[in-house]
Amino acid sequence: EMPAGVELDALFDRFCLRTWVSPIKGRSSKRDLIRMTGKPSVQKSLSGEALNELRNLAASAVLGERCEGILLDIVETLEDSDIRVSDRRLRKAVKMLKAVAVMNGRQEVSPEDFGMLRYMLWTDVDTIEQVDKIVTSASDPDLDRARTILGHCKSIFSESEELVRKTNGMNPEDAFEAFGSTLTANVANLRTAIIKMKRLNNSPRVAECIEIAHGWEKEVYDESNKLLALASQY
Repeated sequence: EMPAGVELDALFDRFCLRTWVSPIKGRSSKRDLIRMTGKPSVQKSLSGEALNELRNLAASAVLGERCEGILLDIVETLEDSDIRVSDRRLRKAVKMLKAVAVMNGRQEVSPEDFGMLRYMLWTDVDTIEQVDKIVTSASDPDLDRARTILGHCKSIFSESEELVRKTNGMNPEDAFEAFGSTLTANVANLRTAIIKMKRLNNSPRVAECIEIAHGWEKEVYDESNKLLALASQY
């Protein structure tokens, strides 16, 4: 449940990291839930001594002038969008950035550490996507570009899916003549988009965009080849 009323803001600030978990959807997912037995096991843990050592390292980590500017830009952009970041949460954000840097083997915060703020700065469910975009645009422009390219890829994939649906019940030769060249062009366009994304930084989140686009490209390529194989039999 979300807190209702400004008088609970201070309480909500004490939940440093927040993620919204939607109910399970889909028959297969609900079947997995029904069949689940036991409890998930934790594969890794930190000893109290190791945790104290990390805390000390994080306390001495440096934010740096560049990252300080990025953080202020994010906060100001959020405030311009009527998303308030309390003083308490801003201080926690600085501590979190330093902790992420240390966990990545550094003593100075880097722009790549800012992704964690997506889970800290939203105020209600309706602002989650907006906060994500603002944080990404300010701290990782390459990821912002990758997402834009991925959006273009999604449009190409959706168009290809619609074309494939239209071939159902058609004579394969007629279907290939009507849609084959478009599907082939869509494969080429997806590959071009993937190449553009590969020229960006090699952060895990950019790599995730590339992986999704690769999946779409393979599906369209397979459908195009299937249509060609069926048409060649006639």
